[in-house]
Amino acid sequence: MFFGKGCLDQADFHDRFEKEILREDTMDGTRQGGKYGWTDKTICDFYKSRIVHNKPWAECVLPRSDTPDTIVRGALIASSYFLSPRAMCCQVQAHSKAFTGDSSVQAHSVAFAVLLAGIIQGLPLDKGLSWRMYTQAGDPLPFSSVHSDKDHDEDYGDYTEPDSLLWYGMLAEGVQNCARGIEPPHRGVELYGKCCAFYGVLGSAYYCAARYPDDFEKAVLCSLNGGGQNTMRSSLVGAFLGAHVGLKGIPQKFIDGLEDHDNIVSLAKQVAQHAIDRSSPSDAWKWPSDENLPAIGVKKQSD
Repeated sequence: MFFGKGCLDQADFHDRFEKEILREDTMDGTRQGGKYGWTDKTICDFYKSRIVHNKPWAECVLPRSDTPDTIVRGALIASSYFLSPRAMCCQVQAHSKAFTGDSSVQAHSVAFAVLLAGIIQGLPLDKGLSWRMYTQAGDPLPFSSVHSDKDHDEDYGDYTEPDSLLWYGMLAEGVQNCARGIEPPHRGVELYGKCCAFYGVLGSAYYCAARYPDDFEKAVLCSLNGGGQNTMRSSLVGAFLGAHVGLKGIPQKFIDGLEDHDNIVSLAKQVAQHAIDRSSPSDAWKWPSDENLPAIGVKKQSD
């Protein structure tokens, strides 16, 4: 999706989505259809609109879909735009709007990408992550702020309140302040959410990342063992922890277990290089000059 063009091409995404998923031989628009014997309702809805009724993509947007699909794909966009905050937010917002009409999903898709971009640059995966990002609200980030009257622009649209930026930090502080913790750890997923809606998946993903901020394997296993929608949750946990610990911090067995893993790692490095190559002073983070952020700086490609 990113390798050939270096960015998200929404038309290309739609073409691939239709060809590889909606028109896949076993897809019939039912929940029991598809090559895996189970199809998410969002896919069934797209199938009905696009394949059965032949609607243009603009009319296929799901008005109330609350799944975290675009949050997961927003992580991919963040990996290619982590040094270009405005462009990143606009790309994630546009992609999310093309999938769902739920403004909460749109806001949290952008917020997750923002947090992930900070982690990729070297910000600690702790409660301070959200507050550092809050300092960017209004400029360059499209979130409302007490320091700015701006709440809309033509490229992005309407700004939202920065609560979605702060969610991880507040949750991480709670995990840190819970002296006894939740035992066994994966039971915390039951507390924060096992359901498929974004507020269940994202809340429990943040819990797993906050519980094991420096251990990729433990964080991902906490998510997997928590059950429920553990596929998307583990994708989000893996994105946070992978960005934090780098390739060297991911157990080799997780990489070797991927089909075509050498090519995947190579493509991931090239996507990260795209982010570095497209960076520009005209679209950059504006960290407070008086804040000591020695970690800010792109990790070495080998990491």
